[in-house]
Amino acid sequence: MRLVLASLALASLSPLADAKCMQPMQHPKVLNAGVTAPPDGGLLVMTSTEYGSNAVDEGEALQPTWVFKSGKKESKPETVVLAPGLVVYKLPAKVTSADLVGDKKSRGKITTSTKAIDLLPAPDVTSLETTSSDNMIRPETSSLVVLATAAPVGARALIVTDEGAAKTVLTFGLISPAGKAPVTDVVVYQQGHCSALPDGTGAPYADESVTVRYVDNFGRLSPPSKPIKVVAKKVK
Repeated sequence: MRLVLASLALASLSPLADAKCMQPMQHPKVLNAGVTAPPDGGLLVMTSTEYGSNAVDEGEALQPTWVFKSGKKESKPETVVLAPGLVVYKLPAKVTSADLVGDKKSRGKITTSTKAIDLLPAPDVTSLETTSSDNMIRPETSSLVVLATAAPVGARALIVTDEGAAKTVLTFGLISPAGKAPVTDVVVYQQGHCSALPDGTGAPYADESVTVRYVDNFGRLSPPSKPIKVVAKKVK
């Protein structure tokens, strides 16, 4: 059975490392505010982490009290959890434009159109490498997806799914917005000194078989890649 990580990774660190950590604060961040989406799209929200004395803990990406507001009318969004810490908020039927409101402030506006937009193709993955250090004071683990071809325009994230019996979505990594340099390397997992992870995040383990999907700028999933085995590396 695989180990599913809790939101805070600090418990596994040494007392010396823990003593120097500043408490991480999580908050939901809308990645595509102002988007005009196809009928099957929505607002894409991730769990973001901040540090510092002015940081406020608002919780993770999934916020059950958030609502869409259009004029004086409120409606409950349809929420779909794509991966731990990555959620899409969809407008209900017959609502075509609204603000997503949480804690009395607008988080982002969405408008839907009737124009259908094709899904992104399945990723062509060269490798998924997980690298871990033996440093007892500041241990670090990261997982990198290497793509055979650059991520297509409109790709905002990659999600990784364990291809075991449960088909568990383990983790995700952000892709630079369209218009940036072509992206072929995407960090999909990172745990280190003072880090915090969304609840349910899992590390890709060595030799396990996984698949990878794109998430587009409307929160929609591509078909999965071909299964690929995770390769582990050690650094000092």
